[in-house]
Amino acid sequence: MKFHDFEIESIIFQKRKTISIKIVEKNKLLIKAPVGTTEEIIYKIIEKHQKNLQKISIKIEKRKKMISQIKYEIGETVPFFGEKYKLSFGENNLPYIEKDKLFISEKESEKIKTALIKWYKEKAKEYLIPRAEKIAKQYNFEFKKVKIGSARTRWGSCSSLKNINLTWRLMMLPEKIIDYVIIHELVHLKKPHHKKSFWKEIEKIMPDYKKAVKWLKENGTFFMEIFN
Repeated sequence: MKFHDFEIESIIFQKRKTISIKIVEKNKLLIKAPVGTTEEIIYKIIEKHQKNLQKISIKIEKRKKMISQIKYEIGETVPFFGEKYKLSFGENNLPYIEKDKLFISEKESEKIKTALIKWYKEKAKEYLIPRAEKIAKQYNFEFKKVKIGSARTRWGSCSSLKNINLTWRLMMLPEKIIDYVIIHELVHLKKPHHKKSFWKEIEKIMPDYKKAVKWLKENGTFFMEIFN
């Protein structure tokens, strides 16, 4: 179903209060709407947000182009704690950092990618678990354990069993952003929602948390998709 510059791929009617519009591919929209919403209302909403949708679509295509240009080869750069490191060949079995270089003992692209993911996971266990424990202790949060996973759609989550789940992909982000994600999940242990009281609790710990939220909104998807 065509609508101006966009094609409505599907409309899902469900129990909800608002209409959401998501660009799933170039100029293709996924609509979620309250049960009983007419197509006329949906068209009016799309019309209203036409310019914003076009801007978002352009950003998505630019991001995809940037990701497609990333090569896992010696001489290319990779992110770690928000900084860029040049991939360099070394004789050691494990990757290691020296100044602005990340030495790796692989030369083939796919092997480099595999070795890097393994390295990020190891670094995530070394850093994220003790960091979460330190922040929790400092602000009187209690949890059972931190699990490091490979989530591709979210940076962190928490369970009703009081476990914190963090993706190894966090290791590519600046430390300040990592702290925000950890604090976000710790606060969820006490407040399992996103109401005002939840954000007030985060603000007590990180007064400038909105900068982290903005950074993730602008850059997060790119880092999520680098190693997909």
